[in-house]
Amino acid sequence: MAKNSSAVKSQLKTIEQFIKDIRLQVQEERSKGPELKEELSEKLVQAELKQAGIRKKIKSAKEQSKKRKKEIDEWKKWYNEIEQLDKMEELKQLNEEVAWRAADIAKKEGEINANYVKLLESEGECEQLKIRLEALNEVPADVEIDEDPRLKDLLGERDTLKAKLSKKA
Repeated sequence: MAKNSSAVKSQLKTIEQFIKDIRLQVQEERSKGPELKEELSEKLVQAELKQAGIRKKIKSAKEQSKKRKKEIDEWKKWYNEIEQLDKMEELKQLNEEVAWRAADIAKKEGEINANYVKLLESEGECEQLKIRLEALNEVPADVEIDEDPRLKDLLGERDTLKAKLSKKA
């Protein structure tokens, strides 16, 4: 029972910190006024352009990787179609051609994976900007800070955790 209680207390502490941070953010946003909406809108446009660039890099790397794979298949086909009994020299050439292409494919796969990470980060950034803009557009500045949609759910969760703790006590 003590473990559950300490876990709930830890969750409560984390939520309290989130609430504090978001309240500060909302107060700051309200003090900046309409200029903040313009700033956030511009940041959103830039983040979306960044995403488009990342997607383009991913597409290009995938195309290059497919091209190299096709080239490897063509070299293997070339080797298999040779009619000589002793194909040692051609085997050496095949291995060299396949090796550098395989290395290039591995490099491209690494680029693709790194760019997917960047894309996910950028998507998260865009989502945060959209939420902030939505809150600024939908919630009038004279509404109490705790009525901001970014805080309402957290405040509800905090109350639920407090109720759990009081039942256990």
